[in-house]
Amino acid sequence: MTRSTRTATLLDAYALHRARFSPVGGPLGALESPCAPSALSMLLGLTGLGGNHRIVVSRRGRRFEGALHLLAHGYARRWEVLQTGGPTEDEHADCLPDLLQAATVAAAAAGMEKIVARIGHDDARLAHFEDAGFRPYTQETVFGQELASEEPGDVGFGIRPFCKRDKWTLLRLYNAMTPQNVGNMELMTAHDFLRPFARDGIVMEVGGEVLAAGGYLPHHPEHTALLRLLVRVDAVAAGEAVVLELTRRLNARGVQRVLLPVRDYSADCLATARLAGMAPVMTRAVMVKHTAALVRPPVFARLRENPATLPAVNGTRLVHNGAHAPQCRLRNETRPRRREAPVSVA
Repeated sequence: MTRSTRTATLLDAYALHRARFSPVGGPLGALESPCAPSALSMLLGLTGLGGNHRIVVSRRGRRFEGALHLLAHGYARRWEVLQTGGPTEDEHADCLPDLLQAATVAAAAAGMEKIVARIGHDDARLAHFEDAGFRPYTQETVFGQELASEEPGDVGFGIRPFCKRDKWTLLRLYNAMTPQNVGNMELMTAHDFLRPFARDGIVMEVGGEVLAAGGYLPHHPEHTALLRLLVRVDAVAAGEAVVLELTRRLNARGVQRVLLPVRDYSADCLATARLAGMAPVMTRAVMVKHTAALVRPPVFARLRENPATLPAVNGTRLVHNGAHAPQCRLRNETRPRRREAPVSVA
């Protein structure tokens, strides 16, 4: 019996309800992205009427084998792999490569440019992502710290709440510390990265200059908070003060554990996390796979049979010779300026 991989429909709702899903990003998966969609968004995703959540399922006959849960970011033209699931925790590993390939085809058909995912180095699913064509473009180290019950201290010198005028400064700092190749394939946009700062962020400012800033995402009932940190190159001490102030505030709100993911190119944030007493929890790869739209060969065959003449431009006219780039030919010239290479029609 052959395996079939397709987009989930309402007929798969019962199997998906009983499936056991696990985030691919480790313990931070449920904090970084909405892995538990609402009933309305799930209904829209299964009926194909809209919504941001996409689910691809694998079946062998009538038997449900596994599923892949993705989140669509239309404004950034990307899909994000959130979690994988199956009847049991390990039973869906065999069909995971087929699910990733089906998700790539579906993303290309929807006009998405790439699929991104975070996955730990010690995760057994990493090999399946690599076999499916996912490649890492950066690495992350996740730091963690257990918060002890103590009275919150006073706000440190120079630390103030985030305000609207700080958004442009933090945006420039984020772009300065992010390499260009990472920015082109980034999992999240700068707006996504700065969202926790605008919610309950704090800024360390000395002499009118912002040295460091910190924020956190809303914590879940598990009393765990996800921190975000920006530190200037020469302000590790200011970053340490921001982290300590954030942990004091979160401790006063009942948070028992904080997690801080730091990219490997942010050496100052790595030093700040260690100085603040945090310990590495895991390392993970941030991976990407680009999609491509297929062009049928008969399109180019018709162009070779009937070359399309383009309008004259500055005394010349462009003649398409069937290749990917048009050739330039003078108006009264009977022979191409460059010899054409033989093209096989087969």
